[in-house]
Amino acid sequence: MRFILTFLLFIAVTGVFLWRPPKALVPAIQHVEQSAQDFLEDKEVQLSGLELLDAAEVRKLLPMQNSFAWWRLNGEEVERQLERHALIQAARVRPCGATSLRCFLVEIRERKPAFLAKIGEKIWLLGADGGFMSPVPPNRVAAGLEVAPGQKAIWVKGLGAASPAPEAVRLKLQYVRKLVDLVEGGVPEKVSEVELMPSGETAVRFQGLGFVAIFDVDSSSDATRITDEAARLQKLLQELGPRKADLAKVDLAFNKMAVVTMKP
Repeated sequence: MRFILTFLLFIAVTGVFLWRPPKALVPAIQHVEQSAQDFLEDKEVQLSGLELLDAAEVRKLLPMQNSFAWWRLNGEEVERQLERHALIQAARVRPCGATSLRCFLVEIRERKPAFLAKIGEKIWLLGADGGFMSPVPPNRVAAGLEVAPGQKAIWVKGLGAASPAPEAVRLKLQYVRKLVDLVEGGVPEKVSEVELMPSGETAVRFQGLGFVAIFDVDSSSDATRITDEAARLQKLLQELGPRKADLAKVDLAFNKMAVVTMKP
C-alpha cells in the first residue's frame, strides 16, 4: 500500500512540475521538445522515374511535415495523393532498404501522352492508359501535336457522348492502344487517326498516306483478327508499290480479302 501511495505522489509531483516547471528549466524543456520533433520529422525522401515532371513540383505534393513513423504506416495514402496528379499514372512508396528506418523511395510512373480527342467543347490530351491529362488549344494541334521525338499524338474519334464518363473513355482508349500496337506491328506505318464507328468497325488513317483502312474486330479473338487484317493490308501495300498513293479506302472487314477503292 505504501508503495502505491508513493508512486501516485511521484506522478502527481511530476505532473505539476511539467505543467508549471521552474523558469530556469523552460529553455531546456523546449529544447528537448524541439529535438524530439526534429527526430520524428527528420527523414530522406528519394524520387525516381521522373522525365516530364519536375522533382520540386512532386515534392510539393508530399506530406513532408509528417514523421517517418507516419510514412511507415501510411505509404498507400501518399501513393493515392500523388496519383491524383494528371501526369502521374501510378506511384509506389517503399523503404530505401531493409535497414533504412528514415529513408523512403517514391517511385513514379508518369502518364505518357498518346492521344487527342475532342470531348465536349474541348480538345483533350490523353495518356496511353486512357487517363485525362490536359486540354490543348486548337492551334497546337493543327499540324499534329508531338508527344515524343518523331511521334505525334493519335487523333481518336467516336468516343461516344459529348461528356463521356472517364472510365468509359479509359476502356475505349485501352482498346485503341491495343489496336494501334497490333496494326503498327504488321504495317510499317505510323497511325495518325482512329475512329470508332457506330457499326463496330474501326477506321484507321496513317501519317503521310491518303487512304483510310477499315478494320473489323471479332470480340472473341480480336487480337488475332486485327493481326490478320494488318498482315493483309501490308501485303496489299507491298503489291501496289508506288500506286498506294492512289488508294482511297481499304476495307479489311472481310475474311481473307480486302475491298479496295481507288481515288478517281
